[in-house]
Amino acid sequence: MPRVPVIALLVVIAVLTASPVGAQTDGAYTITVENADIVETPERTVQGYTVSSLAVVPQGETIEGSVSTDTTEPYRLTLYNSDQQIEETVELNGSGSASLSTSELEPGAYALTAGGLDSVQPVVLTAYETTLSVPSETEQGSSVTADIQFSGTTPEPATVQAVIANDEVDETITADKDSDGTYSATIDASYDPGDYRMYAVARNDDTVENGQSGLIAVSSQQTLSITESEQNDGGGGGGGGGGGGGGGAPSSDSPDQTADVDDIIDQQSAAIETGSDAAGSQVEFESGSTVESITFTADDIEGTVNVTSTASVPDDVEPSEQTALQISEISVPDTARNSSAQLRMSVSADRLNQSNATAADLRVTRYSNGTWTALNTSVVDETTARVTLEATTPGFSYFAVTTTSGSDAGSTDGDNTTDSSDGESSDTDDDTQSDDTSDGESSDTDDDTQLSDTDNTTEDGGDSTDTSTPGFGPVVSIVGLLTASIALLRRRNR
Repeated sequence: MPRVPVIALLVVIAVLTASPVGAQTDGAYTITVENADIVETPERTVQGYTVSSLAVVPQGETIEGSVSTDTTEPYRLTLYNSDQQIEETVELNGSGSASLSTSELEPGAYALTAGGLDSVQPVVLTAYETTLSVPSETEQGSSVTADIQFSGTTPEPATVQAVIANDEVDETITADKDSDGTYSATIDASYDPGDYRMYAVARNDDTVENGQSGLIAVSSQQTLSITESEQNDGGGGGGGGGGGGGGGAPSSDSPDQTADVDDIIDQQSAAIETGSDAAGSQVEFESGSTVESITFTADDIEGTVNVTSTASVPDDVEPSEQTALQISEISVPDTARNSSAQLRMSVSADRLNQSNATAADLRVTRYSNGTWTALNTSVVDETTARVTLEATTPGFSYFAVTTTSGSDAGSTDGDNTTDSSDGESSDTDDDTQSDDTSDGESSDTDDDTQLSDTDNTTEDGGDSTDTSTPGFGPVVSIVGLLTASIALLRRRNR
């Protein structure tokens, strides 16, 4: 069973036009997959590589790879599998092309490399053709159905998901099986108006790094345009009324009245201050509150924000797979429910100690469409009394501060992450223990050979890498996980 799916790190994918060609440029080589269908992913930066797409080729079909280079030295075009083993390799001299057979390979994630990992193109070999049908346009706040159909059922997918993404949103919705090879997913189009990329993916039962399952199929990209709802033009609507509802963002400006009073650990309410200069609208709560402040991207948001924080997940919300230290329901005005913002949240040292957690273990996650999604999280302050976190969210609902400490199910990476005094993350991967020197420090000192942190928590001042985003699970998350794989490949190549 593969430990890490090899979909390697990309640098620049130059061709994202009508031509179905994948190209990856880095160093002295440009790799092109001539017969690939390109899946454009939300852009992520991982260890200096900008990840923005992957090449999709049907399993059994030859990979038509070509390399453009100015070098005249011999080099190899190599296809690695998910165990960092070579499946196919061809020697080239200067710019050239090669056909790599996939007839004996399993569906899944691979890495096409040139020049000793100088350039890497991620490739997915799909088990069958995947067709995604969605409306081209819908109104904000409505729901749409994503119909997913596979050309075959062998192997039968263990999980089928619809993915909706843009530069700020990246979420998956699990699809229900309608019949053999046919699935559907209902998508709550409560996001900000704009164009969103949509895909369908299928995964098998093999559990790989970061708790993800193996990827065996990816559809072509579709575009869903969300237009502004006419209801948003009306005024703010009345108060009260029962706290609304369960799985999505709270629809009321009042705290959830159904919370167990004995379970409440903090309750705050404050007015939003409209933005000035370059800053967005902001709301601040008492120092030491579970939610200390919210800074909206927009500068014209008005109203009141209410926060109710509890020690456990409400009954009408699916439990998080990670250990939740506290849950915060953040109720904002209806017009701001799908507005992006930066949250500053804190958790007491007592709650950390009760869970045997450290600051490096903490993540902020958001509940939306029935699933918990990890947000890009950074530690901005740590005292003997509490740890303060910052996270960026595309909208509002329930938020949890979770910990990976002591829970394999909730782990977002396979590394043991620590935070150094200069604010940068350092890792110790189980596979690289033998590479460590006797004083406990890694013998690798350059960025290309160190295993990077594949979760999305960094100390303030360190480079933040959003690589464990569940929203694009099998694409963005797996690409991010390959930081460790490519580092290992580079080590073995030296």
